[in-house]
Amino acid sequence: MKDYKPHITMLKVEIKNEDESVLTIDMSDEFVMWFKKTHNLKRWAPRQFTNWLREVLNQQEKKS
Repeated sequence: MKDYKPHITMLKVEIKNEDESVLTIDMSDEFVMWFKKTHNLKRWAPRQFTNWLREVLNQQEKKS
């Protein structure tokens, strides 16, 4: 059985131009707590979350 990871929900994707897009994401308190614990953070770190999300999306793109 895989380790459980709380989910985030992508609500909207806006493509601004070829190099820029905006993602609107909903994340539960459970996800925030999981992320902070997993990355050994005392408080939310937007830059670290952005880097993590990019890596996750890049991995998914490679699987496609």
